[in-house]
Amino acid sequence: MKEAPAPHVLILVAGAGDRAGATLASALSPVFYQPAIRWVLDAAADIPRRSLGVVVGPGERELRERLRDYEDLRFFPVKAGASGAEALLAAAEQLGEPKGGVLVLSAFAPVITRRSIEAVWARRLETGAARAPGGLYAFTLGPLLKALRAAPPKAGLADALRTAGLRMAVCPAGDPAEAIEAGDPYELWRAGTALRERRNRELMLGGVALHDPRTTVIDPRCRIEPGAEIEGGVIILNSAIGSGCRVKQGSRIEDCRLGRDCVVGPYANLRPGTSLGDGARVGNFVEIKNSRIGAGTKVSHLSYIGDAEVGRQVNVGCGFVTCNSDGGPVKQRTIIEDGVFIGSGSQAIAPVRLGAGSFIATGSSVTDDVPPDAFVISRGRQVTKPGYAKKYVRKRAA
Repeated sequence: MKEAPAPHVLILVAGAGDRAGATLASALSPVFYQPAIRWVLDAAADIPRRSLGVVVGPGERELRERLRDYEDLRFFPVKAGASGAEALLAAAEQLGEPKGGVLVLSAFAPVITRRSIEAVWARRLETGAARAPGGLYAFTLGPLLKALRAAPPKAGLADALRTAGLRMAVCPAGDPAEAIEAGDPYELWRAGTALRERRNRELMLGGVALHDPRTTVIDPRCRIEPGAEIEGGVIILNSAIGSGCRVKQGSRIEDCRLGRDCVVGPYANLRPGTSLGDGARVGNFVEIKNSRIGAGTKVSHLSYIGDAEVGRQVNVGCGFVTCNSDGGPVKQRTIIEDGVFIGSGSQAIAPVRLGAGSFIATGSSVTDDVPPDAFVISRGRQVTKPGYAKKYVRKRAA
């Protein structure tokens, strides 16, 4: 078969199908953590092409702003209310080269794949036109222009092609979910679910163990190394997880970096700016934000660490809190050097530094810097009054 030359690629926002709700707003609605149209653009930008353009009606300025990171992206503005045939004609007439070819994609089909795009483009050589589910078409430009110019006013794209009698080869979708055209909230959810399942399948085939992929969300920006183990109910956003890590049930990780062999959770919350060194352990109901945790350090349970530098081989007891706010907009930092032992129920009142090898006794509030290898105990004096409890019991009963 003769090799097809590189096509022009047009993505229709204006006139893309007849679905109710298929507007610029739905093209920009989030689907699996990025706007629907970006999924389509990414699939199209990944193939050899002559040009890449978006056909848009009202809202061109907003669309340009949201897509400004795509280099060499052309915009073809059309009048408000343009039909599919009118919108495509307005853009296609500016491409020239009637013997060349054009790929047409819908901005509302975010599950489309590069494989399907390439398959449709290859089939175009057989009849001059081809189509696949999800609003995906491939044409020789000359016959397409002829068909569109003959279309009745306000004709949809499919109707215009049918009326013109343009013979088209039909390509099945590699994945049935590619047929989803997300023009309303329900279809947006369906598309997001399909993309999440695809991502989880890729990770599992690549050596990542997902205990329950139905309840696991790992967004497409994440890098999960083979050998990692992810339990059910976990959400990981824009993060890197090293080999040998185990993320236990119900944990959330966002904008974080985990080294190798870390353990997180269950039900831990790692917030943006957090990094864990190799072999670090973060236990149940621990929250960490904007902090670096050294290799081999253990933060086992029920603690909050924010805006801190924590060294290697530190033991953080249950209920430890870094008190990082003095009421101002800038958070204060806590520095905990290597080998520190922190007893349960303690607090570090930032800004403060705990020297290497120091020992913080249970229930202490640390307000001053601690020298290396020092022992710190800071507790209020206990007052015990025999028999007083009965008075309080009677008051509560009354």
